Amino acid sequence: MLRPDADLTPEQHTMRSRLLTAAPEVEAVLALVQQFRTMVRRQDRERFLPWLEEAEASATREVRAFVASVRRDQSAVEAALTDAWSSGPVEGIVTKVKAIKCQMYGRTQFDLLRKRVLLVS
Repeated sequence: MLRPDADLTPEQHTMRSRLLTAAPEVEAVLALVQQFRTMVRRQDRERFLPWLEEAEASATREVRAFVASVRRDQSAVEAALTDAWSSGPVEGIVTKVKAIKCQMYGRTQFDLLRKRVLLVS
């Protein structure tokens, strides 16, 4: 649904068109999601508050719930729209270490976990 039209196969394009025709509410949600994605990728902070207001007025309950969670963490979202720094790579490594630890649960001590993490890197 989020791919640009140019990246879709003819079958995918047809399926998307049929879905949007059958469920017009999906088209409204899709437009809001694409606006949010573009805003975050371009770090367009000026568009953030108008987008929040538009999304809060959405008829879709899930969109309003998402906006409520964004409002709760609004300062972090605004920081993401203004700062070039991202903790994404660090979060990825932490997730990877947690997955390895979960796989090894109850089997060994910290030394083996440390070796597995270092060898994978």
